[in-house]
Formats: sequence, structure tokens, C-alpha cells
Amino acid sequence: MIDIVKFKEKPFELGFKKVYNISEFKIVEGGKSLEDNRKLIERKMSIFLSPEKNINKNSVKFLDTGLNHVICKIATDRIIAIGISFSSLLNSENVSLTLTKLRYNIKLCKKYKTKIIIGSFAENMFEMRSMKDLMAFGRVIGLNEKEAKEALNFTK
Repeated sequence: MIDIVKFKEKPFELGFKKVYNISEFKIVEGGKSLEDNRKLIERKMSIFLSPEKNINKNSVKFLDTGLNHVICKIATDRIIAIGISFSSLLNSENVSLTLTKLRYNIKLCKKYKTKIIIGSFAENMFEMRSMKDLMAFGRVIGLNEKEAKEALNFTK
């Protein structure tokens, strides 16, 4: 089991085999709209991180999560993983809306067999979470135990 963080200092020992820095991967963060995300997914990368993070166009009838079937199909074909960041939930202004978006994105990824990565993606040491916490987070957003373990076992 691994974790990915954004800070440079030595991370806490929380039961992971390895803790990587985000700079060791080719990662692109989600854009401000579904159209931006569609253009971003065409780039060469290994992880498309938090497609829902910067999206604010939501209404009662439409929830924009930053993913759709086209983006999921492209990610599956190009072997690009969708990154789910615990830090984005931790720092969210509207936790319930963020959880709803994450659950919907997980449903899409499972339907189109897109690889999922769960990590703390912590900006500092105090945002890091243990392996069991991230597994529980995976269960909350719609993964079963086996899928949650696979999402934590990402290799470069």
C-alpha cells in the first residue's frame, strides 16, 4: 500500500510500504469545467487528479462532477488513473457536495473500468491519513474492500 503527498518534508510513518511525492508522477489536476477536463485528459499523464475539485456549475437538476463517459473511456484506453484526493475532501467548503461528486465519479469509473487511485495527496504532514483511514474513505465513496485495496496499491 502506498500514499502520495504534495509536501517535501519527511512524512509520518502511518503503515504504508512507501510514501511518494507528487513530483514522482505525471499528474494533471482537474480544470474548471467539463470541457477543460476533456482537453486535459488528452495530455500524457499517469494520474488525472481530482476532476471534481474546481467545478462550481451545479444546480438542482444537474451535478457537474468533472467526469463523464467520454473522459472515462479515454482514461481507460490510455491507461490513465483517476486520482481521488482525501485532502480535497478535508479542505472542501461543502463536504456533502464533494462526497456526492466523488461517489458519482466512482460509479462512472467502475462502469467504464477506469483505474482509480486513492491517496491523501496531503499538502502538509498533518493532512496525512493512515492506510486504514484511506481504505474506509474508499468504502464511503462506493468501493468495496478489494477495490479500495487496489486503489491504494498503485505502482508507477
